[in-house]
Amino acid sequence: MESHHEVESGAGEVKDGFAASASNRRVFIAIGLVMALAAVAALWSSSSLRLFLAPASLLERARSLGSSPAGAGAVLLAYLVGAGLVVPINFLILSTTVLFPPLQGFLYALAGCLASSVFSFLAARLVGRQTVHRLANPKLLSWSQKAADHGILTVIIGRLLPLGPYSIVNLVAGVSHIRFRDFILGNLIALIPIVGAITLFGSQLSRAIENPESKNIAVVAAVGCILFVGGIFLVRWLSPKLRSGSENSEAPDS
Repeated sequence: MESHHEVESGAGEVKDGFAASASNRRVFIAIGLVMALAAVAALWSSSSLRLFLAPASLLERARSLGSSPAGAGAVLLAYLVGAGLVVPINFLILSTTVLFPPLQGFLYALAGCLASSVFSFLAARLVGRQTVHRLANPKLLSWSQKAADHGILTVIIGRLLPLGPYSIVNLVAGVSHIRFRDFILGNLIALIPIVGAITLFGSQLSRAIENPESKNIAVVAAVGCILFVGGIFLVRWLSPKLRSGSENSEAPDS
């Protein structure tokens, strides 16, 4: 009995030790967080740091880098790396149109999107059909089959619909029977209004960052809402067309 009580008391002491250790660890973490927040507050109180990290200042430095002779190459590289990392294409387009003047940003973004498409399309041939199909959803695989049968129009509709991440769509197209010419032309036709719309929003956002007045912020919000609602109506209008194309292609010949 005594040995049993000794074991229980020993176990209790170990548990108490672990509890005390965990409690001390939480205290040290809390103290560390408080000190870190105090350091950040002290640094932020410095006007030079606040000015350096201001959105308008960051935008100005990014623009100076983008307008350098290597700017176009850096943009193209960003889109190719983004394709490999499956970075959302709309984020890349918006970043481009914010950093550059509207026309220049539009052309850079359009060229970057096309380069990303070609890169992923050709890379899919190296990766292989089986591996790519594991990354795709059934809706995307169905689209690739219809695009192979119906060509440019289905490529355009599929690009305008949110079938999947931009890079994954390009990979699936690369291992399908879509002709390269149809894929490129369909992408170009679909990307022009997409990039144009994001360029419109990006230019307004850039203006609001440089001059954050209530008027500019309201314009950004209004343009964003219009594009969002327009995108919803576009998807609802195009989705039945894609489904009807699928039913027609699967219907038996009479």
